[in-house]
Amino acid sequence: MTILHPETTAAPLTATSSARAPQDVRSRVERAKHSFSTRTVGAHLRRAREVELITGEHVPRPGEVLLAEVTKVGHHKRLESPVSRRQILFPGDEIVVAYGDRYAADQFLAMIPGDLGPAHLAAAGGLASRVLERPPASAPPPRSSRSV
Repeated sequence: MTILHPETTAAPLTATSSARAPQDVRSRVERAKHSFSTRTVGAHLRRAREVELITGEHVPRPGEVLLAEVTKVGHHKRLESPVSRRQILFPGDEIVVAYGDRYAADQFLAMIPGDLGPAHLAAAGGLASRVLERPPASAPPPRSSRSV
């Protein structure tokens, strides 16, 4: 299981067409490893004038895009890219994934967290959620401790 870090990964991204986004946020999103689940988001974010990171008391919803920092690599050692290539994950990597629930009988039962705190990479295609159950034979999922 890969763990996503909450201080750098805690924020879903919002794109608007008004003012120009701060270059640091935009460049972080562009440099991050994008997942297959967010394959249509990259072009939209590049065209947007403003990119905001939502923080605070926001409750994540399915499909929201998340900029996360990998703090620990576990079961999913690779992230599937928008063009279906596998990208190796390392602690400290920033990744762009989407929130969603997952039930896979042979892997994980995972639900979207109720806050922007730590989450797991519950699927190599880029699904962020908190793992509730896993079979004893599987390694823990990668983890991020915060959203950015």
